[in-house]
Amino acid sequence: TKLDTATMENPVEIHREDGRLLTKGTCDVLLTGKSGECEVIDWKFGRIKVAEAARNLQLAAYALGAIQLIGAKSCTVHVFQPRIGYHSQYTFSRPTAILANIERVVMRSTSGPLILNPGESQCRYCKAKGVCPAFRRQCDSLAIAQDRERLLADPATLADYYGKAKVVKAYCVAIEKAMKTYLDQHGECAGYRYREVQGDRECTDKAGLHVALDNVISPSEFLDCCSVSVSSLENMFVEKLCAAAEASGGKITKKAAKEKFAEMCDNFIGRGKPSYRIEKDMQQEA
Repeated sequence: TKLDTATMENPVEIHREDGRLLTKGTCDVLLTGKSGECEVIDWKFGRIKVAEAARNLQLAAYALGAIQLIGAKSCTVHVFQPRIGYHSQYTFSRPTAILANIERVVMRSTSGPLILNPGESQCRYCKAKGVCPAFRRQCDSLAIAQDRERLLADPATLADYYGKAKVVKAYCVAIEKAMKTYLDQHGECAGYRYREVQGDRECTDKAGLHVALDNVISPSEFLDCCSVSVSSLENMFVEKLCAAAEASGGKITKKAAKEKFAEMCDNFIGRGKPSYRIEKDMQQEA
């Protein structure tokens, strides 16, 4: 049966058998059909492959929430990672087993004393950062460090504060995103509003610009001022090659087309200067 309704950022709740709320969340996309079918889509934009759908507790929880929401017998979940071309799907049809599994996880996490352990990964999507005392202590310690630069000369202290700073930075980014969303909807927020700034100058007609400057600037000099998006050029090449093959009754895969592009352009495309990012040695931490 065709799924005819799709809702984005759909909140779902999971209730115990006695009706009490156990947990809740928001799935990226919820698809429903007139006969009670449902599917959930979850988008992941990292480059590290997430757990496949059948073993993904987050997707199982979304499936259970969708089943309870619309009274379905089962729910098919999909996880997509477009940056690495990954897709996994699974149909959950045992809501009682999922509920028992989630309850076990909740029991394990709440048994014993509650210890707040702020960090970049665990605080990234937490909605309690604004009232969390442990998170507030991290912010306070960073403020103190600004006035005591000598503390940052110690490698252990510097590493500790760097980790805390990443958490706070992520929170600041979330606040700015929320502010932009509010301004998009209301136009003003307690004195803050958008101010239009002129965009950077850009060429809207490369061929016309080249002709206009041809008497002064040679073609090679003009090309030196131009930049080429290799990924855009590759995508265009792949699309054209695939379309040409299909038009002639043949077929070529995108992978083969990309290999052909690399073969033809090998002498003209190189790597720029390497960039560097700071990473933590997880083996050393262990």
